[in-house]
Amino acid sequence: IDLGLMKAIIFCAIVGLATAADPATSPIDCPNIAAGPSCGKGCCQLTHQCFESQCCGTTSAGMCNGECLRAGEHCCGTNICSSMQLCDQNDGNCVANTCENILKYTCDKNDVTTTPLPNPACSGANVPAGCSLTKYEAGNAQCYQASGVGNHQTTSSCTHSFTDVCLSTSLGVCSMSATTMSDDDGGGDGGGNPCFAKASTHALHADGTTVLMSALRAGDLIKDGPHSTTRVVVNQHRMVDRQSRLLTLDHSEGTLSLTPDHALELDGKMIAAREALVGSKLGDVEVLRVAYSLGAVINPITASGKILADGVVASCAPEWIAEWLITSYVPLPISLANLLSYLFPHAVQCYYDTLLESFFNATSSTLIHLKASLPATLVLLLFVVADLAVSFGFIFFSFFDLKGIFGLVVLPLAMKATCKACGSAFNERRLIAC
Repeated sequence: IDLGLMKAIIFCAIVGLATAADPATSPIDCPNIAAGPSCGKGCCQLTHQCFESQCCGTTSAGMCNGECLRAGEHCCGTNICSSMQLCDQNDGNCVANTCENILKYTCDKNDVTTTPLPNPACSGANVPAGCSLTKYEAGNAQCYQASGVGNHQTTSSCTHSFTDVCLSTSLGVCSMSATTMSDDDGGGDGGGNPCFAKASTHALHADGTTVLMSALRAGDLIKDGPHSTTRVVVNQHRMVDRQSRLLTLDHSEGTLSLTPDHALELDGKMIAAREALVGSKLGDVEVLRVAYSLGAVINPITASGKILADGVVASCAPEWIAEWLITSYVPLPISLANLLSYLFPHAVQCYYDTLLESFFNATSSTLIHLKASLPATLVLLLFVVADLAVSFGFIFFSFFDLKGIFGLVVLPLAMKATCKACGSAFNERRLIAC
């Protein structure tokens, strides 16, 4: 026996036990309901989250050089930029979010042409004195800047062009409206499929901890308002890289990116995000800047029809159906599909990812047309029939291993497939894979 090796093993074991018992290094248990997550040598407050063993505010985006980033701030080398600043990646300095800087640092464009626009007021708009509109272009990138006394608003895109851009008025400040943007690159506006930016949008767990929205699954409990919670029925677009046109709203406490048709609480009403202007109110915070981009999307559907997205109350639906989902009891929260999601959350999420994702993507325009053309009673009946079809489809999917065919029309084929399915009861392979 090597006595030196044995001594080393015994020494390491003693040190390990001492470390485990040392309250200075052991994980802290935070059972108090008023306490937040364990963090370093203590517990954060319920309204805080933990980054690098330091408690930061719930709206914080993380740490920068040992400091908590406040809402809307972002790291730029050794500096911290505000939500109204851009980062010059070359020298790590914060620069103003003017159109010239947006095209240079965000779109990587240098040869910028500037065109002042004459008589740019929107029809019926009472534009404040001294308000002007200027167009900036560089290749296929565009940026419009409304400049007034003491404020400016920018609307930009590195890949799209704008039409119908004009000066409007919001709370007496200089602002603009850009109602349409071309979709030459096929990005689309998510029409009928409202979504949030997949890479950057956060939700809050019921305990107040922050979670990336793309990490949510059916069954998760999250906040749908400052003091209320709800359950995720299913999370759309988890397993696909779906690109869509995005509208980014910089506000006084952070940033929210979502599709222009996505309904959110704006100026006290649940309306489309594209209606937002500089000065508009998102709850208690004010919109400071509006910009457009293209990116991957995500959209959790909740039992209440609402979700708290980066601190802003938003619907889980587009403008054409948002009010129905929030004010009606059908299909949420009263539906068989919602019950199945409550009882079998992981299997329902798998069912959606495997079959329903592509189905709803292909039929969204038809659903919009039906909702617009049918009377309310028939719309209600349509929801009931669709709920039954989707729910029975889930049963066949889970028990009979039928791929790509679901709903009531598969019943004859399902009976023939029963014997085949007996050898792999409950479709274990697929459930494990999901």
